[in-house]
Amino acid sequence: MLHILLLILKIIGILLLVLLLLILLLFLTVSLSPLCYRAEGSCRGNPDTLFGKVRFHWLFRLLSGEAVYHGGEVSWRLRIAWKHMGGEEEEDAEQDAQCLEKAPDPEQHETRNEAERENVPDREAPKPESTPKEERKTAPAKTVQHREDSRKEARGPEARTKKKAPEKESMSKRFEKYLGRIKYTFRKFCDKMKVLTRKKDRLKAFIESEVHRNAFFRVLKELKRFLGFLRPKKMDFNVEFGCRNPEHTGYILAGISMIYPMIGEFTQLQPNFEQRILKGNAYIEGKFRIIYVLITAWNLIWDKNVRITYRHIRKFKL
Repeated sequence: MLHILLLILKIIGILLLVLLLLILLLFLTVSLSPLCYRAEGSCRGNPDTLFGKVRFHWLFRLLSGEAVYHGGEVSWRLRIAWKHMGGEEEEDAEQDAQCLEKAPDPEQHETRNEAERENVPDREAPKPESTPKEERKTAPAKTVQHREDSRKEARGPEARTKKKAPEKESMSKRFEKYLGRIKYTFRKFCDKMKVLTRKKDRLKAFIESEVHRNAFFRVLKELKRFLGFLRPKKMDFNVEFGCRNPEHTGYILAGISMIYPMIGEFTQLQPNFEQRILKGNAYIEGKFRIIYVLITAWNLIWDKNVRITYRHIRKFKL
């Protein structure tokens, strides 16, 4: 009996071990499998010549897709395992279904024509002459005046007497009210200044804390590393751009200069401050893995300063 029980426990242990190995294999496959993407675009100076294309695939091409923009139209397709989906095919199917719904039935059309032929239109009966509508006439002015007199009598003699004019306040009372308003406004302003000073001191103490500063720099370090993981492996930009307004061209150039240190070696920009133009080619290719997100999250969670700062932020109130 004991031998059979040990055999059953052995089989259960082996099955659990196999299940754990399968879960670990699935986790490694999903986290280490790269999401490959490629994007390219071009323009020849005219918005009609704008062309863009994006392709990606993941998990050994079990998930793949493509999107193309050309001539003002967008086409796309997506494949999930054996399931294929595409924007053009769905639109064609919808159009065919609408055409079938709108198409008339020939049998119904013939029956309607026969019914119209059999029915002979009768002569139109003469319409009765319109009679004057005396009911819609307005009431005479005498009845209206009689109603107003009856209402005044129902109100009584108090309604007929004129209301007494309110007595004017003296200058001293007005001055006291004005002075009270000034005092109230000044006190309210002082209370707000005290509250703002307290909030400023709390915020300053929170920022200047050594634990919070260490957590802030650790987050910046991990974010910089994560952006390094996201950086494409291949890039090539050769663009000539310009707006009619030189100021707008300068704003665009200033925005590009913020990321220029990361893409400067792959980029050739030619700003044109005299005319409106967009001309050139662009190409990007790279890979991304889910393990990058897990590494960043792991490093932040196991940092003591980050955990303490997170708890303080949740409890922090100004």
